[in-house]
Amino acid sequence: MYVLFKIKKRSVHVVHSDFNSVYWESIGFEEYKNKLLKYSFLYEYYDQIKFKYAYVYYYFVAKYLADNLEKENKKERIQKLVVDMVNNLYKDDYANILMFLIHLSKNEFILKQILDAAKQSFPDYNEILLQSDTEVLNELIGELPKLVVEEKMTLKKTE
Repeated sequence: MYVLFKIKKRSVHVVHSDFNSVYWESIGFEEYKNKLLKYSFLYEYYDQIKFKYAYVYYYFVAKYLADNLEKENKKERIQKLVVDMVNNLYKDDYANILMFLIHLSKNEFILKQILDAAKQSFPDYNEILLQSDTEVLNELIGELPKLVVEEKMTLKKTE
């Protein structure tokens, strides 16, 4: 069970109310909670509700950031958070949230931050050129079926 995120059961009512107001849903709290528990997104532990798997937490954090990155009242705060996450990619939580965020948002600010951090971390390396820099791999891919057949033939001979 993943314990990065936990919330008191009484606070979940506030989250549920906010969800209903944003998405115009009228699902009752208990029904909503029971569905999330039934499908193993969350689990209950005494008076807390927690995400069952880390990737669910990462996805929803990234989804929130992607949905709110362009909103004027949240933009600056979220951009600061993205910069902090990019500058601390060695932290697993940040790296995983950013992977989902890149997938969910095509925002140029995010991409620029990641590219700038990569250039700063690896100043002696150039960007890979998919045509010329992968020629060795392309040749290997062409040879791979032949190598597999040869290996199988060699194994049969030794048996």
